[in-house]
Amino acid sequence: MMMQHATALATNMQAEDCLNLEAKVRKAKAEGQTVTITDGCVFFDYQLIARLPPGVQFNT
Repeated sequence: MMMQHATALATNMQAEDCLNLEAKVRKAKAEGQTVTITDGCVFFDYQLIARLPPGVQFNT
């Protein structure tokens, strides 16, 4: 039971982080920054901003 609860919490945190990251990407694009997502890494103006966990679909 505890493992299921921990998995549910981790999934919620991951979804929340993706929403925050999506907001950051939209803001960066609006400010004219270069946004690159490759090999599970997110870059703004060629600086590493975040790493995506395996299996996360992140579409912008």
